[in-house]
Amino acid sequence: MVTSMTSLSDVVVNFEKATITGAITTATAKSQADIDGVKLNKKNYKYIGDVKNTYCAVDDKYGMKVSLDGKSRWVVDKNSYLTDLIISEGAAVAAPDGYRLTMTVNGVKKEIKAGKYSGKIALTVTKS
Repeated sequence: MVTSMTSLSDVVVNFEKATITGAITTATAKSQADIDGVKLNKKNYKYIGDVKNTYCAVDDKYGMKVSLDGKSRWVVDKNSYLTDLIISEGAAVAAPDGYRLTMTVNGVKKEIKAGKYSGKIALTVTKS
């Protein structure tokens, strides 16, 4: 799940008895037509709506808010950037096998455990 529209509103994701693998993150977006230097016209209609997201922290007013209940698990397989994270007692936030996951909040490394985190949250995945 990716949002690059953080100047408009928050994306709020609440997991209940769920397991997910993937990135949940804020991003910046750029039109693929701009990247390729293509002008939009009838001939290049396939470019309409085609964007490239770059996962990153953003400085916009809004962001990505995630909460996991005690029966939920999130396997983070790509670096993810959030503005709020609630990990309930019993929930798990982990890396895939063979990788490790670290979390920083406003640049300070934090243990990934039950709690509420707010600010610029970075979940970084690295090979073990």
